[in-house]
Amino acid sequence: MDNLKFRRQFLLSPKPAEELTNWQVRKFGNSYLHVHPDLELNYVESGNKTLILLGYWLSPHFCEKTNKDLLEEITKLETNEKVFIEFLNKLVGRFVLMIKINDTFKVFHDACGLRTVYYSVNNDGLHLASQPELFKLIFTLEGNKEREEYFNSDYVKKTKEHWLPCGITLFNSVSQLLPNFYYNSNSNNQIRYWPTPNQQIKTRTPEDGAKAMVDLMDKTMKCANVRFDIALAMTAGLDSRLLLSATKKIAKEIFFYTLKYRDLTINSADIRIPRIVLTRLGFKHNVIDCTEKAENKFLERYQNNTSNSHLDDWGTIASGIHKGFPKNRVALRGNCVEIGRSAYFQKLILNGDITPDQLIGIVPGWRDLSFLNEYLSKWLKEVKQFEKLGYDIRDLFYMEHRVGSWQAQSQLEWDIAQEIFIPFNNREIIEVMLSVDSQYRNKQNYSFFTEAINLLWPEVLSEPINPISTKDKLRGFIKSILTSLGLFKMIKKLM
Repeated sequence: MDNLKFRRQFLLSPKPAEELTNWQVRKFGNSYLHVHPDLELNYVESGNKTLILLGYWLSPHFCEKTNKDLLEEITKLETNEKVFIEFLNKLVGRFVLMIKINDTFKVFHDACGLRTVYYSVNNDGLHLASQPELFKLIFTLEGNKEREEYFNSDYVKKTKEHWLPCGITLFNSVSQLLPNFYYNSNSNNQIRYWPTPNQQIKTRTPEDGAKAMVDLMDKTMKCANVRFDIALAMTAGLDSRLLLSATKKIAKEIFFYTLKYRDLTINSADIRIPRIVLTRLGFKHNVIDCTEKAENKFLERYQNNTSNSHLDDWGTIASGIHKGFPKNRVALRGNCVEIGRSAYFQKLILNGDITPDQLIGIVPGWRDLSFLNEYLSKWLKEVKQFEKLGYDIRDLFYMEHRVGSWQAQSQLEWDIAQEIFIPFNNREIIEVMLSVDSQYRNKQNYSFFTEAINLLWPEVLSEPINPISTKDKLRGFIKSILTSLGLFKMIKKLM
C-alpha cells in the first residue's frame, strides 16, 4: 500500500521532503525535485539550461522516438518560441515539461492539462506539485473562505462528481495551471500560448476534416501500440466507438474492457452494447467489477492522495480498477474528444454575447457559489478576442475548465490504480475537430465523427450509439407533457 501513496505524482520545492526519500529525487539548482517511482522522469542538461519531462509523450509523426528522444529534439527548438510551440502542439501524452534556466522555471503541460500542475510561492521560493496535498509536506496549507462555502454548498452535497472551473484551488496562495497556458516563475504568472491572437482557425468540410482526423488517429494508435500494452475502455457511447474504429490494425493485441460501477448491470447499454459489438468482431469483452465495497486501507490512502478527492464515488471505482485492471497495461480512453463534439452547445444556446451567468448556468448548483462570477468574468474577457478567429467560447470553456478540471481531477485520483492514454489530448487533432462547422459535430448531428468511423472500421457501428432505454423514453415523454402544461419547473423546485 505504501507504493500507492501519491502514486505517479511529483513535488518541486526549495526544501527536501523527508517523507519522499524513497522517490526519485534530483537537485536542480536550489530546488529539489521529488518524483514517484511510477512516474517516468527524463531530463537533458545543456549549459545553464535543464529540460525536465515528467510522464510521457509521443509524436504521431515520429513513432520511433522515445520520451528522451523527443525531449532532446525539443531542447534544440526551445530558443525559437514559434517553432517550439508548433512542435509541442503536435505531441500527445500526459506530461509536464519544465524548462529551467539558472533558477527560473517555465512549466508546460499536455494540451488538456491532464497531468496537473499546481504552484505556490512563499518566502522560501517556488513550489510546484501535481496537487496541493504535497505542499503540506513542506509548509502549512490554509483553506480559504471559498473552500468553506464550496463544501457547505448543496451542490457538493448533491453532486457525486462535483467540480469547479480550472484554476480555483480553494487554498490560499495556491494556483493551478490551466490548459493552453505555461507558468513563468520569473513573473509568477500564467501566459497563454494557444490559441494565439493572430491564429485564425482553419476551416474544413466534414469530409476533409474526417480524413485529416482519421490520418492522425491511425498514426497515433500505431505509435501508442509501439509504446504501450493497451487496454481500451468501452461503453455504448460515441467516444469509445471512435477509438475502437482506430484500433482495427492492432485490435488483436488489445485488452477490451468495461467498468461495471454504480447502478450498471450486465444488461445496461454501457455493458451490453460493447459485448455485442466486440463478440461480433471476434474479440473478448472483459467486465471489471467496481461495485464491491473497497477496503478501508485503500480508501484512506485514496482520500489522502489528492485534495478534494471524490471518495464515495470515484474512490470505490478506483478500488475496482486497482483489483481488476491488468497491471502491465495502459488504459486507452476517449476523453478530450468532447471538445470537438460541442458538448456544451445544447446547454448554452447563444443569443448575443456570452455572459458569466450563462456559463455558470451550465452546471446545476453553480449559481449558489458566490465566487464564480468574478473568476469567469476575467476568463471571458481574456478569451473574447478568439471569437473573431473562428473559435467558439463554449469549446474553449469545455477544454480549459471542464476537461482541465473535472477530467484532470478524475485522472489524478485514478493515478493510484492505472496510467491513462488519451489520443485526443493533442492540439493538432483538436484543431482538426474545431475546423469543421459545429452543425456536423454536435449531439443533434454527429455525422463528422461517424464519417471518420466509417473510414476506419465501419463494422463497429453495427449497434446503435447510446440507445435510449424504454425507461428513459417514458421519462422524456412525461417531462415533455409536464413542460407543455407549465408544471415541470414547479415540480422540480419542490423536489
